Amino acid sequence: MSPTAFELPILQEYAPGTVPDRILAAAETHFVKYGYSGARVDAIALTAEVNKSLIYRHFGSKQDLYCKVLYKSWKELASFSEGILSLKLAPEQLVRALIQGYFGYLKTHRNYVELLCWEMRSGIQKVESFGLRRALVDRVVLVLERAQKDGYIRQDIPARLLIVMAMNLCLSYFANKAYMQDFFDGDLEDPQLQDTWEQWVIQLLLGLDPQGEE
Repeated sequence: MSPTAFELPILQEYAPGTVPDRILAAAETHFVKYGYSGARVDAIALTAEVNKSLIYRHFGSKQDLYCKVLYKSWKELASFSEGILSLKLAPEQLVRALIQGYFGYLKTHRNYVELLCWEMRSGIQKVESFGLRRALVDRVVLVLERAQKDGYIRQDIPARLLIVMAMNLCLSYFANKAYMQDFFDGDLEDPQLQDTWEQWVIQLLLGLDPQGEE
């Protein structure tokens, strides 16, 4: 039985250059740099070139603005992942597509990585308050459990632990880059090293060696 797709709440879209769009862009810049606690509404208004009252008019509060910035980034990733899960791929291809998609998203959306880092440091966890991150992981777990049962991927590690480990390995590559760089001779921004890391994460899920052999 295929896992049921979950519905993402509708996020209001704003035309480029409009006041709400400028506020969101400015807010993302400040939340990425200073975190939720360190960001100031006055500074966001200055960057967006709007009166502070307009921020409250369009977004209600600083917390609501923060949630919309964070959710906007997360929704892009969730929509992309949902698209992969809806494809009729063989289990091994699906695992590869999910990891490549997640790793690739983190590589090209560093602001999202920084926002998650602030979430982990502060314990705010606004992403989880949407009630959607767990729902997406639950869906992936069902796919992996079925693949384990059919013998397509490794069976010695529970599916939930596998996907959480894989997600953290992908995130750690970018979130802990300054720390991890001490352990590598090559630059972690080197595409070849990034590809190697990505392939090892895939092999973790599949239970294969780098050449794809059991």
